[in-house]
Amino acid sequence: MKNQLGRRGFLGAMGGAAGLAAMSPSALLAQAQLDMATMNVGSAWYQYGVLLSQYMQRELPDGSVVNVRDFAGGDGNLRLIENDDRVQAAMTFSMNVAWARRGMTDISEATADNVTLLAGAMDQYYIGMMALDSIGVDTLSEAIAQERGLHIATTPPGSSGDIGVSLLLRAHGIDEATLNSWGGSISRVSLQAASENMVTGRADVWVNMLVAGHPRATELAFGHPLRFIGLSDEAMANMTDLGLNAAELPAGAFEGHDAGVMLPGTSTILIANQNLDEDYAYQMVKAITENLDGIKSEMSSLGGWDMAAAADTELAGGIPLHPGAERAFREAGII
Repeated sequence: MKNQLGRRGFLGAMGGAAGLAAMSPSALLAQAQLDMATMNVGSAWYQYGVLLSQYMQRELPDGSVVNVRDFAGGDGNLRLIENDDRVQAAMTFSMNVAWARRGMTDISEATADNVTLLAGAMDQYYIGMMALDSIGVDTLSEAIAQERGLHIATTPPGSSGDIGVSLLLRAHGIDEATLNSWGGSISRVSLQAASENMVTGRADVWVNMLVAGHPRATELAFGHPLRFIGLSDEAMANMTDLGLNAAELPAGAFEGHDAGVMLPGTSTILIANQNLDEDYAYQMVKAITENLDGIKSEMSSLGGWDMAAAADTELAGGIPLHPGAERAFREAGII
């Protein structure tokens, strides 16, 4: 069902001109019932959503609610927004938008049509590869060169983690069928199931979209003999050709992670369909610009969030700013 929030606009007549002039902008809006798509409970995105929703609800009209939805991952959320379906805002990755706008249909059938930016460059994410110490390699490239039958756990079909696995194999010139022929496998399951598979040894490598301090990875790293593995220079170059950037996961990001490792990277962005009411979008972004210090203090992985970068459409894969977001950024002197 299509969302109707983008078509409501202001309430009907609210009295004389003097009464209107005395009212705050938020008082002129109907109560908002907004849904924000994130990712599974236990993910950093879900925590982002909970945190941002609290600030947004304070800025939106009294009684407004921003519901945090535990679906559908980067590509899935992009499709929900481009189709104006079920949610009014969503988190995705800049890489998902870039793939869609470049027409990389072998990776995603999303188009990013009708998709606008609320705020981008929220963090530094990585395609993380957490492996059992017992596999005895420092890079995924070493294991593939040895034709190891790795058992890889990742997130459900269509998620960014699932797409990330396909890209990692492609960067090494193989596909899932080749991995299977070596005795390996790929399991596409929930975050919790993937981490449980690592603990029980049913998986050798967990490939997931990670940010420093990611809650599930933090839990997994604590007290388990695991390591983060990287890529060869050649494989990393292939990944950057596919729309990612090389970024270092710093030492100390997780328990037992004592040395930095270079990984393919991207960043989280907050998007909305172009039909979202301009005033709602304005209030949502205003809540971010006016409370940035508080937001950053409550979530370490958002500690580097810079508002100039947040308003940069090129960093977000090239989608335009939503008019309401543009108004909020201009009002704050950011653009």
